[in-house]
Amino acid sequence: MRAFHRRKPESVGQSPGLLVYVGQDRDFHPTLSSISFTAGEVTEACCELPDSGPPPPDDGRVHLINIMGVHEPELIRRVGEWFRLSPLVLEDILDTSQRPKAEELDDGQAFLVLKSVDFSAEKGQLIEEQVCVLWGPNYVLTFQESAANLCEPIIARLRRGKGRIRTAGPGYIVIALLDSIMDRASVTLGKIAAEAEELEDELAENPDEDTLRVIYRLKREILFLRNALSPMQEVLTQLSGDEVGEFSEASEGYMRDVRDHTAKVVDEVKTLHDLLTAMLELHISLAGMRMNRTIKFLTGVATIFIPLTFLAGVWGMNFKGMPELDWEYGYLAALGIMTAVGVGMAVYFAKRKLF
Repeated sequence: MRAFHRRKPESVGQSPGLLVYVGQDRDFHPTLSSISFTAGEVTEACCELPDSGPPPPDDGRVHLINIMGVHEPELIRRVGEWFRLSPLVLEDILDTSQRPKAEELDDGQAFLVLKSVDFSAEKGQLIEEQVCVLWGPNYVLTFQESAANLCEPIIARLRRGKGRIRTAGPGYIVIALLDSIMDRASVTLGKIAAEAEELEDELAENPDEDTLRVIYRLKREILFLRNALSPMQEVLTQLSGDEVGEFSEASEGYMRDVRDHTAKVVDEVKTLHDLLTAMLELHISLAGMRMNRTIKFLTGVATIFIPLTFLAGVWGMNFKGMPELDWEYGYLAALGIMTAVGVGMAVYFAKRKLF
């Protein structure tokens, strides 16, 4: 989980547009995959960067190119030359700590910075990944940090050829990618919510220190998820308002659906955050109540022994003028009095529910 991002020292104080990778260390070589399609056919191949510009807008095909791994600045620079991208855009791609945003570029291009959040069963924690999307008249170019292809669900739909995905243009591909990212977030949120429900039952029955640790972990994960998804609403609002990118009239309805889906997920994140906050406060309150009961019990015990200590102190002075000291049954009488006082006070405290 990338809770706090640390910039690399070499990127500090440099001029804007300097191509320096900022992010987690990766141990694989970046790969490029491409899929070109029309309404009737799909062609998949490895993407080799040509010397000319991006795919021509009149070739009758739509191109989906996915770059998996952005930790090699030289590769990103070559892609930037291919698509005539500004150094500032390339810097955003290489800096994986960017906030989600949408920008309108020159030559009819649009640029998005998105965050994909998924749960890693292997690591047992949330994994955040930055996804950058560039699209133009007949192409969609994606950049992602990991070697796992986030576009695989979209590619599978292109292979099947059902629905509008082959005929609706590159804008629809972007919408499908946004929807896929939000579906991942929704599944991740569902896992956290299920664990929170189990924890709520456990909190009501037998809360302990482990429960507190789990609450804190879930709360931290929800904050992580909220910070990643909340800015996505702004991006989708810009896209829905035609501030960035061009979408067909038929695709606008799907964009609104993704925006509503995002708003629903963000609302659920906020609700779950409030629930975990309430559970944390309840746990603290229960711990305080247990502490108060313990202190009350110890206070009662100490209070019972106050008069007993007084009596023992009086009779322990051993003055010659104390007639009780010479009584044959003085010792038994003293024990009886002390027992009666202790038992009487204990009964009194029990009736007043002070124990």
